Amino acid sequence: MKYAIDNKTIHEAKEEYEKFSKTAELRDAYEAHMKWVLGYNQSRADGEAAGFEKGRAMGLEEGAKGKALETARKMKAAEISVDDIITFTGLSAEQIAEL
Repeated sequence: MKYAIDNKTIHEAKEEYEKFSKTAELRDAYEAHMKWVLGYNQSRADGEAAGFEKGRAMGLEEGAKGKALETARKMKAAEISVDDIITFTGLSAEQIAEL
C-alpha cells in the first residue's frame, strides 16, 4: 500500500501502526485492553446512573415529605382533627404535634 506522506508525524505514526499490526500478540493485547477500557467505562456509567437514580428518588421522597408537612401545617391551622391530618398526609401524630 502506497501513501503520499509529507508530514513527519504521520509517517512515524504509519510506521508504528505497521509494526504493531504485524504481530498477533500485540493485536490481542490491544483488543484485551480495549475490552477492559470499554467495560470500565460502562461500569462507571452504570454506577453514575444508579447514583443519579438514587439521588432522584431521595429528592422526590424529601419533596413529598415537605409537601405533607406543609399540608399538615395548613390543616392544623384550620383546626382539622389530628386523626384526619394523619389520614390525609401519612404523617405520625408525633410529627404533627411538632408543627
